[in-house]
Amino acid sequence: MHRIFNYSSIIKMLIAVLPAAILSYLLSQPIYLLCGLYAAAVIIPFCDHSSKRIALAMLIFLFVITFVLVKLLMHSDFYFISIVSIIAIMIGIVETYNPSFKSMGAYLFIGIIYTAFETRTYGELVTFTIIAKLFGISLLSVVIVFLISLRTKVTKGYQNFTLQLQSQHSIHYCVYFLPLLISMLVWHFSQLAEPQWLLWSSLSVASLSFKKARDKIQKRITGACIGLSLGIIVTLLFNLNSPLIFNLSFIGIIFSLRGINNYTASFATRCFFIVTFAGAHYLYTSSDRIIDVFIGGLIGLISSAVLSYLNSRQKTL
Repeated sequence: MHRIFNYSSIIKMLIAVLPAAILSYLLSQPIYLLCGLYAAAVIIPFCDHSSKRIALAMLIFLFVITFVLVKLLMHSDFYFISIVSIIAIMIGIVETYNPSFKSMGAYLFIGIIYTAFETRTYGELVTFTIIAKLFGISLLSVVIVFLISLRTKVTKGYQNFTLQLQSQHSIHYCVYFLPLLISMLVWHFSQLAEPQWLLWSSLSVASLSFKKARDKIQKRITGACIGLSLGIIVTLLFNLNSPLIFNLSFIGIIFSLRGINNYTASFATRCFFIVTFAGAHYLYTSSDRIIDVFIGGLIGLISSAVLSYLNSRQKTL
């Protein structure tokens, strides 16, 4: 069982999501679930780099950039696409010279993309007071994990590095930029209802190695088939359209991000809870999301093929 579940991460994921889920359930305000997503996006990388300063800076940055992007989304997709593209290149550059940044970069994108689009649905309800509450709840979860980490021996740490730009690494800088740009253009011209699933799926698959990207999309397809099938069966057999199931499903989604060591099982679990999270609208919502995930994965695979080819050509020059 220890090989399947990561118990240390499970505890930290529960700390990240439980305060948010409890408030969402008791107050009947799902917006508080965003706190769990913010906290998880900071706590998961913290488990790798163990720097409290970086974790706090990341939390502040996530709140600032996502709410800026929400305002931009209300005016024009162009501004959103431009800023996210710049962030993608910046993260690609930093990650090229600092492998310890990899999980930070990945979860920065989770926080930025998901929270921006989810927050947009609340429109004018997102006031400064609400933002302050969301930040406070997220910060509470992060601080609790800080306290727990004081009793844990650090096995990894943040690596210092010198930021530099080298032409031979130019393809590496685009590992996030290319799939993200293509995905955002697909969203812009097709006006998808929930583009966050498309964007993140393309980033999850994208790699400089086509073989790695192909293996990952195969695991995602297997996991999706298992998780979605089980989710639909359970939803058909039982009445899952309740606030309790809604919030428990969100806990399950966050748990699946790091609580299970096997990627296929982790993705299957996430897909299962995505269906139950949709409740009575599971057929419509889950079908839209799985299509977005499939298209995003395909974009990531194609981007990986292009990047892998260009990278190999660059090495031979």
